[in-house]
Amino acid sequence: MIAQYVGPILMILLNLTPHGSAVLPKWVHRVASCPDSGNISQWMEASRKLYCQNKLSSDDPYQQGHQYHCLPSSFLNETVEFCGRSVPIGPGSCAVYSYEVSANTQPTSYNCSKFTSGCPEEFFHSKNIFKYPDCLNISKNEKCFKAEKNCSNSFTTSKDTPNTTPSHQSSKDTPNTTPSHQSSKDTPNTTPSHQRYMS
Repeated sequence: MIAQYVGPILMILLNLTPHGSAVLPKWVHRVASCPDSGNISQWMEASRKLYCQNKLSSDDPYQQGHQYHCLPSSFLNETVEFCGRSVPIGPGSCAVYSYEVSANTQPTSYNCSKFTSGCPEEFFHSKNIFKYPDCLNISKNEKCFKAEKNCSNSFTTSKDTPNTTPSHQSSKDTPNTTPSHQSSKDTPNTTPSHQRYMS
């Protein structure tokens, strides 16, 4: 009798769970992105909002148990935040949240040796992941770190991508040169006709 309900219940649960994600413990929250890696005050504010008990700046070994973390999950398709144990992460690794390690209360590591740059070269504590921005930058659709050689959604620099917008067309760089005494009806309409009626 119960077996006939298991299938429909599982289908409902799968449809309620974000695509490609697992169910998170109640103390772990999906977020669109982590605080700015260059702004420690944003990380401290996020820690305060999540009610993490210990300060990120604390080096006291007894205050490493309930530290703010914002990390990619081990699936590399989402970013999560939680208060958990700050653990040492070895050289050549990034900290990630794993659904399977230590009852979901501390991060684990991800080998970043395939990064083109930004892979930590020394031990660090997981709470200090903000010092390694490439360890936070994932392509959620491709399920990879953007700094990895084979991540198709990799970084492109301005020298790789030509600037196709002439500088004289940038509205933020070009001041309004219409004299204040001149009305718009005196100024010729230079908008192409195919763009005038588009909304």
